[in-house]
Order: sequence, then C-alpha cells, then structure tokens
Amino acid sequence: MRAAPPVDVTLGNGRREKATVAVVWAAACAAVAAWLDAHLPGQWLTVIAPLGALLGGVMGWRAASPMRGRLAWDGLHWSWCVAAGIPVPLRGLRIALDLGGWLLLRDDAGHWCGIAAGDVQAQWHGLQLALRSALPPEAAR
Repeated sequence: MRAAPPVDVTLGNGRREKATVAVVWAAACAAVAAWLDAHLPGQWLTVIAPLGALLGGVMGWRAASPMRGRLAWDGLHWSWCVAAGIPVPLRGLRIALDLGGWLLLRDDAGHWCGIAAGDVQAQWHGLQLALRSALPPEAAR
C-alpha cells in the first residue's frame, strides 16, 4: 500500500474554534445557573442565568487554545509549525469529530484544531487521505 501524499495546510486564526468553545461553556454555565435557580428560594433565574452564561462564555473564550500555524504530513509523520517556523512533531493526530466538510483534529498531547474543507480547498482530499491512512503510533514501533 502506498503512503498518503504529503500535505501542508495553513490553520485558521482559531476564532471559530474559540467561539464554539465559548458557546458550549456559556450553555453549561447557564444550565448550572438554571439548576441553582430551581434550588434557591425566590426567582433568581433572570439574574443568575444571563450572568452565568456571560461568565461561562468569557471563561470558554479564554480557555480555548486551538492550534494555529501550519499542519504538515510528510508521508510518515505529522508536524505542527507555529509562528517561529520550527516544526513540532505531533504524536497520534486523529479525527475527533467528522462533520463532512469540517474536521476536529486532536493529538495525544491535547493539541486540537478545526479544519473546514473551504479553508484548505485543494489540500482537502490529501488531508483526508493522510488522516485516514496514517498508522497509529503503536503500529509504527
């Protein structure tokens, strides 16, 4: 079997990913606030839920740290080039979520990024091949 062709894609600025994490955190904090309202005397939901959602959104935005820079597959290994241009080897890069035209990728060290087909256009097919044909780290030993 032939290896997947080399791929080099530029990752986005991370705003989309940060916004998604912020929305999830906001919803979670609003749900906790609604639960608190059900267990506190009085009607606090009108104050606690929006405040919880706002606080959760801000915390989610600050906590999210998606990969930025370039993601490269050389035929054998994945690497991530940050702003300095020094490639950092990635171990166990895999698809965490596949929504057809959008992929959430994660490696074993906890780095993650979202990649949309429209953002990488011509590289999309090669990226799919590399992600789906790469051997897991255990098999390479």
